[in-house]
Amino acid sequence: QRITISRETDESLGPPETGTRDRAIYVRYRFPDGFEYVLAATVRGAPGSFPVLLPNSVALDVDLEKPTLGKAYHLYVTVATSLESQHPLDLALEQLATAAERGWDVTYESHRYWWRGFWSNSAVELSDRFLEGLWYYSIYQLASTSRGETAPGLFGLWNMTATPPWHGDYHGDYNLSMAHWYLFSSNHLELGRPYFRTVGAMLEAVKAHTREVYQIDGAKFPIATAPGTTVEMARHAYRLMQVSSAYYCIPLWWHYLYSRDVNFLTEVALPILEECSKFYLALVSETPDGPVIGPSWAPEQGPLPAHNVTNDLALIKVVWTGYVEGCTVTGRRSRWLEPVRDSLARFPAYPRSETRFLDSLEAPDDLMLAHPGLISMVYPAGEVDADHPLASLAAATVDTYQERTQRRSYAGRSSGSDVQGWVMQALCSARLRLAETLDRYLMDVGISEYLKPNGMITILSNAVFASRDSKRAAYDFGNEARAHHVIYPTSSTRTGRDRHIQFLEGPSALVCIMNEMLLQSHQGILRVFPALPERLAACAFRDLRAQGAFLVSARCRDTVERVEITSLAGEQCTLQLFRYREDTPVRFRGPSGPVEPTRLGPSTWSFATERGRRYTVDAGTQECRPVDLVPADTPAGPKWIVDCHGVRVYYGKPRSWHPWQDAET
Repeated sequence: QRITISRETDESLGPPETGTRDRAIYVRYRFPDGFEYVLAATVRGAPGSFPVLLPNSVALDVDLEKPTLGKAYHLYVTVATSLESQHPLDLALEQLATAAERGWDVTYESHRYWWRGFWSNSAVELSDRFLEGLWYYSIYQLASTSRGETAPGLFGLWNMTATPPWHGDYHGDYNLSMAHWYLFSSNHLELGRPYFRTVGAMLEAVKAHTREVYQIDGAKFPIATAPGTTVEMARHAYRLMQVSSAYYCIPLWWHYLYSRDVNFLTEVALPILEECSKFYLALVSETPDGPVIGPSWAPEQGPLPAHNVTNDLALIKVVWTGYVEGCTVTGRRSRWLEPVRDSLARFPAYPRSETRFLDSLEAPDDLMLAHPGLISMVYPAGEVDADHPLASLAAATVDTYQERTQRRSYAGRSSGSDVQGWVMQALCSARLRLAETLDRYLMDVGISEYLKPNGMITILSNAVFASRDSKRAAYDFGNEARAHHVIYPTSSTRTGRDRHIQFLEGPSALVCIMNEMLLQSHQGILRVFPALPERLAACAFRDLRAQGAFLVSARCRDTVERVEITSLAGEQCTLQLFRYREDTPVRFRGPSGPVEPTRLGPSTWSFATERGRRYTVDAGTQECRPVDLVPADTPAGPKWIVDCHGVRVYYGKPRSWHPWQDAET
């Protein structure tokens, strides 16, 4: 059996170094800025040939006797970089030797121990077992790539092409930020450490770059950059997207909201919030009609330059609000605090027509759209929800994006080309409590058009057609605007979808959408089952995390039965129940017995909590059993569903499936 490790030769950097030492084979690659990495492997338990060295690979043959079945040997592989050691080759060989000496059983058990602890953090149980499986597998993908010292790039661990598109870099216009949104409600804050380390390490260089380019104080984070550098890789108008700093800030501020970790707020989040707040203050101009923020450019669409870009306004408000609250909590005294408060008090209104939000002050009503940022005041900003006066305007804008996207895919399909469209529409539908609309975007667009057979999410829509005629009809666009640059090179078969590239924010958004169905906690209210589609009315979840540092578990069987709340910070808890009949009796119990909450509305209560204590809420005439997730009657992990077009969408390959067979196409 031949084992090969390799690194393709970069045309500008030349070939890697390949070699062998101490029973190990390795590939070493050095970069002009001094960074280098080493990939190394060694075999134990079977004899091997002398390694074969080639310009960009090194191979080792493991000798197995032909008559012997079930022969086992162990292959140890490691990667070391100059970020961890000045001598990464020595470090890699040391890691291999340590693992081999420790042995397979110990190494494997430590791996199992880590995952056992990981899966104990939270769980869901859905009547749709296909969707439930995707929740777990999406979190698995993210946990596999969000560890170590450095935040993952666009593709995480799974680049599908020899040369990664966009260099696999960090995108500041939602991609990098969205890839980490799942951390919080899923109760996996530990997986945010690489992001927080990476962004924190960038701050001083970003400030210096901002002074050099903009001649102002503050931090303008790049639209496109790479780990270990703050070089702005974006070109032309992309550099004028001012919203990037706000996107970078969102996970930092959410970490405090969901954890109430004042040390994190003081040492990590607040310094970055302050520098980004200063940068945005410098963009404010006074006009006879009030303050205007700009110049800017709405991500990938609309007039250039633009002012009061809706995407900018929604997320700058998050940054400034977080900065003010952060200063209040920590007692930070800053000369920037009052200017930020004043700007918040006189904050511009979102540009809008009578029927929908507009992209900026200069944007026309019929602007063709490429990015769903004009609904970001709903999500991720969390300002506009179903109870807000602008809710109906926001709901109309969610569907308007679908109608006016310049990146439409196939004729007769409701998908746009990019993954960001449907995920933002589903997330905003959740906050607007449009449960069936959410389900439509999730299943009929997202799962139908973007799910790969390996459970990942493609970045572009990929239709699978039931017949040749239906495929031909899908390419008959007439005079409609279509994303031809996307449709032509993309697949329209199951085989091609299997080979298509995916972005890391896909699984993150999928998890967020499902969590938002079950639990929302923006603006200080725990909303249980707020956007649950009718077909999922039998479900449960355990230890999802809410703002205010609450862990929440709940069960629903058509109506809510029981809620369990653990208070990690001892804050006041405001609870709103959905799928609840107002005449149903509700009993609150705390660690010392019954709790008498203050009733704020037909389905809303408020009560004080103690740090580390658990509280239960039973709806009905009898006390319900604890929210222990148990397997449903149907077996977990179904391999396919039939989508809204009557075509099977596979999660895993059928046993009889081969790459050259695609009967339904």
